[in-house]
Amino acid sequence: MRIVGRAEATMIRLSVGLGVTVARLLVRGLRLTGRWPSAEAERSSRFAVVSHVLPPTWSGQAMVLERLLAVVPTEQAVLIASAQPVAGGPTRTPIIVLASEPFEAAWCRPGWRATFGVLVRCFLRGWRVASIVNRERCAAVIACTGDLIDLPAAMIACRILGLPLVAYYFDDYVAQWSWAPAAHARAQVFEPLVLRTAHQVLVPNERLGTNVSQRSDKQPRIIRNPAWTQQLPAAAGWTGGHGAPCRIVYTGAVYHVNYAAFRCLLKSFAELGDLQPELHIYTAQASDELAQAGIQGPAVRVFGHVDPGQAWKKQREASVLFMGFSFEESVAAIVRSSAPGKLGDYLASGVPIVALAPAESFLIGYLRGQQCGEVVDRLDPQAVAVAIRKVVSDSTRRATLVQNALTCARSEFLAAAAAKEFLGAIPIHPRAVTGRFAHILEPGAS
Repeated sequence: MRIVGRAEATMIRLSVGLGVTVARLLVRGLRLTGRWPSAEAERSSRFAVVSHVLPPTWSGQAMVLERLLAVVPTEQAVLIASAQPVAGGPTRTPIIVLASEPFEAAWCRPGWRATFGVLVRCFLRGWRVASIVNRERCAAVIACTGDLIDLPAAMIACRILGLPLVAYYFDDYVAQWSWAPAAHARAQVFEPLVLRTAHQVLVPNERLGTNVSQRSDKQPRIIRNPAWTQQLPAAAGWTGGHGAPCRIVYTGAVYHVNYAAFRCLLKSFAELGDLQPELHIYTAQASDELAQAGIQGPAVRVFGHVDPGQAWKKQREASVLFMGFSFEESVAAIVRSSAPGKLGDYLASGVPIVALAPAESFLIGYLRGQQCGEVVDRLDPQAVAVAIRKVVSDSTRRATLVQNALTCARSEFLAAAAAKEFLGAIPIHPRAVTGRFAHILEPGAS
């Protein structure tokens, strides 16, 4: 917190408290004039979701939200985007896009002026969220990580209106800014204010839940990132074949937190010549962007982003599914608690997983503990080659990993289970839920 000194941290805390008090008084005045009608009587079932990415954006966070929101009727969820949505297909639920704010570059800059700019953005966004939530008669607000401003802004909105806040940690709100010192320091100041206000905190894995509980008195609720499919295969996908190339598939974003893992994977191909390894990447990133990061070569095929259904087909056709994270110290904190959105899909595919990541990461700990994936916990091309050869050539090992993975997918990663946890965390009337998984809230449902 040295970048944002003690004086600036104190300014943030005092400004939030004073600003919320002034905003509450303003709301009272507006309600007296009838411009902000009270909506308590009608706030029995609707809730707002605030996120920088929302369906149908290709990011993992947006896809998880899409799968969770499938459990509720469209009129029950109000989606508020803090960034301009990426062009995509039609949305099931209309998205309300917040207007841009001044001082957009201040979030990562040090100094008093930048801190003041961040506060201005928090209050402008918080007031706009409060206006939308009040107008749409919402009973609660779910605010997601991914943007420095969204959580404190949603906290301000909820304090203004006296509504419960659900903080959804897709990643560690503090650790994810470790690469930007000023933003990291501000997140350290904002987080206690957010968690003190939060009715509930949602996380995708135990490691992240431990991080949050160690920094607060909250005991987060775990919601696994659900798999796309509800129908798990009865058997493995690709079962091998003489002369067929070993197709290693990755579906999803490729960026700085996994560049080194992909380079290590490609180096391992020198040890796997007899298997004819090919790396097929389905991603929104351009092939020349990946080439600049060293992810290129005659065995690399880069395809465009595909929707979940198409991704499922490509995963089922693979010999091996790959996941990897960087070992660099600059991203170590975020890697340790990261839960890839594609993990549930991979587990449910019927194809073995090979993961390359630090030993202390959730990904390695989960796959190793459940014996549902082959893991490598050091940047060693030879070790990666051994892992790939093992799952391709050892049919017994392959079958064991696949069956364990399907068991994990069935018990923890189906959408119905995630939906039950998700809806249970939102303080709304359960009878109002009438989506295709409404039955999970019925007494005795499992």
